[in-house]
Amino acid sequence: MAHADAEREPVNGSACERTAFTFDPADPHADHDPNKDPRLIPTASRSWRRRWSHLSVRQALDEERGHGALFLWASAFFATGAALWRILPSDPPFVATLGLTIAVGLAAALTASRLRNVLAALCMILAGLASAAAEADRRSITVLDSPVVTTISGRVLSREIDEEGRWRYLVEVKSTHDPTLRRPPERVRLLARSDHPDIEIGASIIGLARLAPPSGPAMPGTFDFAFNSYFAGIGAFGFFYGPPGIMPGDQVEEGYADRIARWTTELRETIAFRIKEVIPGDAGAVAAAMTVSDRRAISEETNEAFRITGLAHILSISGLHMSLAAALMFTGLRLGFALVPGVAQTWPVKKFAALGAIGTSTFYLLISGAVISAQRAWIMVVVMLVAILLDRAALTMRNVAIAAFLILLITPSAVTSPGFQMSFAATAALIAAYGGWAARNRNKTPDFTTSKPSFVWRWTLLILGLAVTSLIAGAATGIFSAHHFHRMSSYGMIANVVAMPVISVIVMPFGTLALLTMPLGLDAIFLMIMGLGLEAVIAIGHHVAAYGDGFATGKIPGAVTALLSLALLILVFTRTWLRSTALIPVLAAALIMAADLRADPPLLLIAEDARLAAILREDGLATNRARPSSFIFDQWATATRLATHIPPAVVLDEQTELPAEETTTEPVLPDAEIDPAIAYGTMRRAVLELEDGQMEGVFRCRRGAFCIARLGNGTIVAWLEEPAYVGPACDMTDIAIIPIPLSMRQCRSGAKLFTARTLRETGAIAVYAASTGEGFAANEARAAGTGSGAQFDPQPTFRFEQSAGRMRAWTRHRYYDWRTGSFTEPGGDASSVNTHMSEDRRAADSIDQ
Repeated sequence: MAHADAEREPVNGSACERTAFTFDPADPHADHDPNKDPRLIPTASRSWRRRWSHLSVRQALDEERGHGALFLWASAFFATGAALWRILPSDPPFVATLGLTIAVGLAAALTASRLRNVLAALCMILAGLASAAAEADRRSITVLDSPVVTTISGRVLSREIDEEGRWRYLVEVKSTHDPTLRRPPERVRLLARSDHPDIEIGASIIGLARLAPPSGPAMPGTFDFAFNSYFAGIGAFGFFYGPPGIMPGDQVEEGYADRIARWTTELRETIAFRIKEVIPGDAGAVAAAMTVSDRRAISEETNEAFRITGLAHILSISGLHMSLAAALMFTGLRLGFALVPGVAQTWPVKKFAALGAIGTSTFYLLISGAVISAQRAWIMVVVMLVAILLDRAALTMRNVAIAAFLILLITPSAVTSPGFQMSFAATAALIAAYGGWAARNRNKTPDFTTSKPSFVWRWTLLILGLAVTSLIAGAATGIFSAHHFHRMSSYGMIANVVAMPVISVIVMPFGTLALLTMPLGLDAIFLMIMGLGLEAVIAIGHHVAAYGDGFATGKIPGAVTALLSLALLILVFTRTWLRSTALIPVLAAALIMAADLRADPPLLLIAEDARLAAILREDGLATNRARPSSFIFDQWATATRLATHIPPAVVLDEQTELPAEETTTEPVLPDAEIDPAIAYGTMRRAVLELEDGQMEGVFRCRRGAFCIARLGNGTIVAWLEEPAYVGPACDMTDIAIIPIPLSMRQCRSGAKLFTARTLRETGAIAVYAASTGEGFAANEARAAGTGSGAQFDPQPTFRFEQSAGRMRAWTRHRYYDWRTGSFTEPGGDASSVNTHMSEDRRAADSIDQ
């Protein structure tokens, strides 16, 4: 009976009998009929609403707004504007950009609709653009337009010594002569190779030097050294011929700011010398890098080992260094005040300790050279210490946003630098990861019945924590490491797990104590202990590097990096289900990357000085030099994932030829002028020799004349050493390259001519095979092959991509004509130029051997 009653449903039961209701306690007299009182919501319906509310975009956005996400995204939009400024075709006027920013900001403030958030985001993007334009106007330095040898005199602003004992001087130029430059750069960095007396900071220096403008990207889409040099205020690089001299009695009137800068530079140098005096070898060089950012003395082997193993981050002064210095001062002052009970109970000693820590952090920032990572760490530490002064809690992710905003407000150009990107990516990712872990643990009920973990378990947790930290930081920075350096570490986590305890427990604490006790002369013992720790870290780096040098990612498209950066921002800034939307830009980046991997690589690369060219093959890079410039070749190798060098074959005479693997000699220039008829005959024979189909994709060089090669699509390339061969190359090849600034800018035959002058404007060139309909036929006369029976592309076509070609602040020097003293507008885009065969070329190619 009871069971039957329990199973019986009420036939005419009311809604209240079927469903529980939620009543409004503020109105007890309300009608409880759910059909009449909308304030009464059924519990079942409310549960469904709760489920759907988790998928409500508006509610998720409101929740993110409550967590302060708007402030975080404001800094991200500001950074986006600063980054967009770099890719614009020309420099936007600062006043116009600022006016547009103010107008959009006023519109956002006066708008009450949902459009307000969109206008606010647009305002922050425009503010980033305006800030970048202001920095460019504020810098406005002179960049050397072309290489020159001149006598230079100036004042030494700073100096560094490398691992070979050579001095590098940063010189403020006062004058040049023999010849006198019309546009001398304000500051140059010069290497002194010869032994010479010490030239102190602030002294006047003079010497014969070779100057050259900062180099642009080694190939389109790679790292631009000229951009960084421009915003670092350096207009030229070079070296002294022989030892530089000192100009006695030539004192320069220094202002207050100059005296502070010189004092800081001298202090950094003194600290570096003291560290290297106590700690010999690479350990001392690494200690100097971690203390005052002096990296020049680190050997190439240790640098390479740190790069391969992912330990290079310890060389940059970052949050670890800055926080330990501030923590030691903060803790020491509080303990000192605690020894005097009257002071500790009467005065706010915690705030006094915070002020002392701020002073220590500021001093450390000055002696570190104020690099981007040190600026970011200093701002974050100061924000947290100021929060202590104001009796408020500091929000760590907000600290990251504040630090990024302040740095970009002063130096917007830093937004595209690898130091800024990797530093903030690692910090934000770690804060988000450990913040989520801490929030999860806060929601757990503490269990007081469990015993304390054992010593072994605590060390196990420490090692796991280091591994997770390395994994998170490596994943966050891997995006930008692949974009800028085209390489990722395979064993970075192993090296960091083993080395970081040594750095955290031995190296950094004793290094900080050495700095604090250095004025008292008590630093030697602390430096020696620090050196022992660094020797262990270096040994770890070399040992792990022996496992392998990671893997080359090749050149990463900019769109992929931008999309992955957006995904990272979504992951670290959001807390609701909106975090899952990071999958959208990740999938888009994967599709773009897959399409890029399927695309054909370049056929040919040409350096911006025209001295080096490389043919891309499946087994490596075939160049026109037996010993190519490592600076250019190494960048090409990592960007193309082709590390093997294939030297040219050198034809000594008409019968003797050295194969590529036996090449040991560079082609040399002849002493006598070359008869035009002989030049035409030599070029014709070289072109006909390519028709046999042998040694395709390898340069064949004739000493003192030229190198010639045939690309995979039948295009013939000639690299010339003598101007006498320009005419024959224009008539008989498709692409002619000569490292001489000829007045001739193009071939009348239609072949493409690259000279030192044209490449100065366009920068490095990448040659691609063009699809049908994209280009014009380059070898119409050889459509069906030649007498040797070799088969060629019926209509081989090609297109170009160039590194420069835009009149921007850091490329403007490329378009200066010293003859007229004026600037010329950039020429046509090289990618739009296609080649045709001349009648002479067709005639030469139709000859049967």
